[in-house]
Amino acid sequence: MRRAALALLLALAAPSAAEAQGAPEEPAAPATPVAQPPPPTGPLAMRTGYTPDPVRVQGRTVGSRPLRELAPSCPGHVGDAPSHVLNLESNFPFLRVFAIAPRDVTLAVRAPDGRWRCGGRRVGEAPREQGVFGAGEWQVWVGSTEPGVDIPYELVVTEFRSVTPATGQGDTSSPVGGGREIGLEVEAEEGRYRDRRLRRGFLPDPREDGGRGGGEIDVRSLGGRCEGYVG
Repeated sequence: MRRAALALLLALAAPSAAEAQGAPEEPAAPATPVAQPPPPTGPLAMRTGYTPDPVRVQGRTVGSRPLRELAPSCPGHVGDAPSHVLNLESNFPFLRVFAIAPRDVTLAVRAPDGRWRCGGRRVGEAPREQGVFGAGEWQVWVGSTEPGVDIPYELVVTEFRSVTPATGQGDTSSPVGGGREIGLEVEAEEGRYRDRRLRRGFLPDPREDGGRGGGEIDVRSLGGRCEGYVG
């Protein structure tokens, strides 16, 4: 009897297995994810006469690096990689690039030869760069005026001068230029092939000549109902 009572006392005094091993630790709270900039969109391959025109691409400004570290004359804060890449497969006599956003953003483009453009006059409230764009890889950097600010934007790329943030789509039914601005020699005194001087009543009638058409200049850039490519 005394042995049974002693065994009971020892059992009550001994710690349980859970107490001997210690209380289980509570799982740690998951770490708050660090916001990362969205990956840049893939390169846009383009050549004159591309459709649809304009091209519209969505993006966000996320970055704290002063763009002046890359281009001393260019304002804004960007990430470590360009926002977009344009792979131009032909020369563009005229191309317009601008960014539409609910807040101020900056825009800069880096040419294939390493030169920067960032001083273009705004189209409405949108920063833009435009003019002659040669074939090759063009980097587009869209930034914020303050570091680390996340601003959604829409990048617009067009061959038409009539496309602006206000118009959205270009009015291709009305003339937008006389031809010189897209590289046409409108004041040339001689043609590419044999010239003819004709007067009323010329013979033989019809007069036929040969030649070859084509080129890299898209005459749709003139507006109106012009179509085709010329040299």
